[in-house]
Amino acid sequence: MLTLQYVSLTLFDLSSYFFFFQIQAAVGQVSFTMDMWSNKPLQSYLAITAHWITRVKGTLALWLEMALVAFHQVCEDHTSESLANIVLRLLDRAGVTLKVRHQYSSCD
Repeated sequence: MLTLQYVSLTLFDLSSYFFFFQIQAAVGQVSFTMDMWSNKPLQSYLAITAHWITRVKGTLALWLEMALVAFHQVCEDHTSESLANIVLRLLDRAGVTLKVRHQYSSCD
């Protein structure tokens, strides 16, 4: 029996698979951005996006690509260690951990 959760997870897995091969074609490095927020009932969420440059096939032109890597409800503590583990787990799941080279954090 197909459920909405099954279909959502299947679509997520397919998009992750496509994203993995797309990001491997990046010219140079990949930039990751993250944002975390809470809704009114104080449920926390984390979003990770990626931005990279690809070469347009058959030309010398470059194209900026971007994708949502993860959208995750954070139920764990908001300690730096816990958040680092969550981010690494999500990047591992997307298959892009090896594309991470530098880190910078900013709290707004």
